Amino acid sequence: MSKIAFTDLTVRSLPPGTRWDTKAPAFGIRIDKRRKTWLVVQSKARVQTVVGHYPQMTLSSARAEAKHLLAAAPERRNRVTFSMARGRFIEENYRGKRYTTKKEAERLLTKHFAALDDLSLAEITDIHIERQLKRLDRTPSEKRHAFRAVRCMLRWCVRPPRRWIPHSPWKVWRNRR
Repeated sequence: MSKIAFTDLTVRSLPPGTRWDTKAPAFGIRIDKRRKTWLVVQSKARVQTVVGHYPQMTLSSARAEAKHLLAAAPERRNRVTFSMARGRFIEENYRGKRYTTKKEAERLLTKHFAALDDLSLAEITDIHIERQLKRLDRTPSEKRHAFRAVRCMLRWCVRPPRRWIPHSPWKVWRNRR
């Protein structure tokens, strides 16, 4: 874990690896063969959150976003329940879509994941979701549609400006199999 002072010039010429800023120790950049990703480390659990990608997001805007994320109260994110997120997801993600498409996504998320309604998004794990999907083993098509709907919703919850959870539980689940 190397620390350097970030400038536009140094960021442009960094070799692959992860580097952390000396001015803001929780702010860094991960560089691989294909892209450069801005990172922020949040909480005692050292959860890495993706802020954006260079050069689409400049150093100054990435720093500002990191500062905003670090200043945001973590308890605000943890209070968002599955049912609250589902309502916002249906309303915002399916705005301008066909009525039947919106209603089908709402039906799948309400019917098959009602047991998760009172849980906060931060509490939901891959095991919770797997239990709900396991009940649909006799109807593989319905299971696939429910899987796609919940995966889409959880990815939506991770993206800015919401960032209600640091990552989708599906990433953990997929790596486990």
